[in-house]
Amino acid sequence: MPRGATDELVPLSAAAPGLPGRASVSALWQGSPDPDDPADADLIRAVVNQGAPQLQACYTQRLKEHPALEGRLAIDLDIVRGRVLRVDIAENGTGDPSLEDCVQRRVRSWRFPIEVTAQAVLLPFSLVPR
Repeated sequence: MPRGATDELVPLSAAAPGLPGRASVSALWQGSPDPDDPADADLIRAVVNQGAPQLQACYTQRLKEHPALEGRLAIDLDIVRGRVLRVDIAENGTGDPSLEDCVQRRVRSWRFPIEVTAQAVLLPFSLVPR
């Protein structure tokens, strides 16, 4: 990576085509875990915001080995009573299985408030080295 360059996770919903830019991590969550309870969405966003640096660490680690690594990464998860019961990588445009494994391990460790139960929560990211 060139001297002074950084890397970042860019939420897909915030990136213009061809011009990825900085955006808040809270913008990345694009699910509707319980349309009858918008409070669940806020609780999920809060945990995702807290956990985003863990995903950033996975990406930063892989960039050391593959400086041009980039692409879309979509995480699909189920949460039951605050626990992540299932984490799948719905899409790995980077083609890097080690990145996928690291992200899955980190997300699996996330803890949500016990009242949160949601299925098929999709978290799409655009991974772009800077």
